[in-house]
Amino acid sequence: MLKLSSKTIITANEWNQIPREIQYIITSSGITLTSDLDQLAIALANYAARATFYVGSGTANSQQLTTLSGFPLITSYNLGMLVHWRPSVANTGTTTIFVDSAGGVNLRKESTGGVLTGGELVTTKDAKARHDGSVFLLLGV
Repeated sequence: MLKLSSKTIITANEWNQIPREIQYIITSSGITLTSDLDQLAIALANYAARATFYVGSGTANSQQLTTLSGFPLITSYNLGMLVHWRPSVANTGTTTIFVDSAGGVNLRKESTGGVLTGGELVTTKDAKARHDGSVFLLLGV
């Protein structure tokens, strides 16, 4: 065991977990492990750049968002979670977002908290929403 301070003790297994997690970050971002010392930085930059972008599909008022390949699937929503996607079809009224298998959540206007009425989501412009703890708020609307 490694003793870092009078209160912290890390077992050998816990210490060995650190390089395994680093390796996972690198390989799950699509990079093949080599001796390149910049791999972790590149992998983290890839995650930061793509982490909130999802593939849009579904129907007009039931928008399905799917995590990009190489990222863990979303199973629950967190306060402040951002989603960014290109709708595959424009909405025509009240809209629900489904991200991976996390279930449906209402999408509302950021400015008023009101329901969408149609035309707020278009196929020619990316959409961005933030989870407020109970619903997604469509940013800029």
